[in-house]
Amino acid sequence: MNEEKEQLLKEIAAEEKIISQLPPYSQYSNSTTYAQKRAGHQKARADKLERLVLIEEEERVASVSRNYLELHPYMLEMECPICLETIPITEKHKYYFMSCCGGGYCSSCGDEMLDHKKLKCALCRAEYTG
Repeated sequence: MNEEKEQLLKEIAAEEKIISQLPPYSQYSNSTTYAQKRAGHQKARADKLERLVLIEEEERVASVSRNYLELHPYMLEMECPICLETIPITEKHKYYFMSCCGGGYCSSCGDEMLDHKKLKCALCRAEYTG
């Protein structure tokens, strides 16, 4: 497990401990104060959980890509279905594999789509979640 994941897990546990140790609602004279205090810690916990899920998804996608290349070592170049360029897969991040449909495209097309804020896969039209 990498250091960032370990740190996030510790921070999430700390937020959960703070939330569980907050006095009961009945002990607050002002319900707004209680809600604000609790909501702040819940948001911090949710943000950290979201980052943790993103890290785990990045690891999963990297693993799927590695497994794919291990199963198909003869495929050292791919054709981008968008620009139709033949892209040699010799370096990391030259070709993006999509988790939604298993297809992929070159880094130039991928970067251009991100620059134009196109939030759908160019191949299957699935919306990006991250």
